Amino acid sequence: MSNSEQPSKPASRNAAVDTSNAGTNPFKSPLVWATVLVVGVGSAVGGYVIGFREGEEKATAIHASAAGSADGSAAGSAEAARGGANEGRFEGIARREAGDPYALGEVDAPVVISEFSDFECPYCAKYSVETAPEIVKEYVDKGVVRIEFNDFPAQGPKSLTGARAGRAAAEQGKFFEFAQALHEEAYARGGHPDFEMEDYVAAAQKAGVADLEKFKADAASDKFDAAIDADRSKGMAAGVNGTPAFVIGNQLVAGAQPFDVFKDAIEQELAKAES
Repeated sequence: MSNSEQPSKPASRNAAVDTSNAGTNPFKSPLVWATVLVVGVGSAVGGYVIGFREGEEKATAIHASAAGSADGSAAGSAEAARGGANEGRFEGIARREAGDPYALGEVDAPVVISEFSDFECPYCAKYSVETAPEIVKEYVDKGVVRIEFNDFPAQGPKSLTGARAGRAAAEQGKFFEFAQALHEEAYARGGHPDFEMEDYVAAAQKAGVADLEKFKADAASDKFDAAIDADRSKGMAAGVNGTPAFVIGNQLVAGAQPFDVFKDAIEQELAKAES
């Protein structure tokens, strides 16, 4: 996509779509961009909840256990994972900006998934590895769904640094490559990433970020904080209070849900778009 492109009428889900200019698809790799390492949480669905007390973020891990099937899928209905009341709160969430460095898929896709994520969130990783590749294969690659990444740092200073580092890489056109390199390192560690600045610099180098000194300076500065806070505020206004969370059309999906939950929501929104 070029910066001169303008959104047009959403494409039919059955139409042939040329995705050659839709940007790098990080899901072609075994490790994906939106979050960090795999966490062995079995059949559980979870997320991180953010709270505010005298202006300071305090994250609390929550683990919503449920009896899963033998293949590790979470129990419970799709309805329990989604919220669609007060649909007006979702207006303006999707950006649909041509050339968006944080978006994957066609700018005029009928359905946008607005993802709210944190590089330090292990439940985000569960979604990224188990669910996101299926969404990309079944919907994004066919031009009917677009995924837009939003920062939602929920675990204190290290989460904020991660968000800054991602934006520093995006400044040099390497957001997806940087995130993929970061995920590979997190996966190799086999636990909560707990990244430091040197890890971000190493990931940037692996990703091919050209000016590492500029990257390091940008990642250590507060120049992106207003944009990061805007993402988080946008999410909170939509009812997001933890990561990962996803606004799919007029529905909110919370937590590392299995693919079928996303599929149900996406199919409903596609049906609305086609009616």
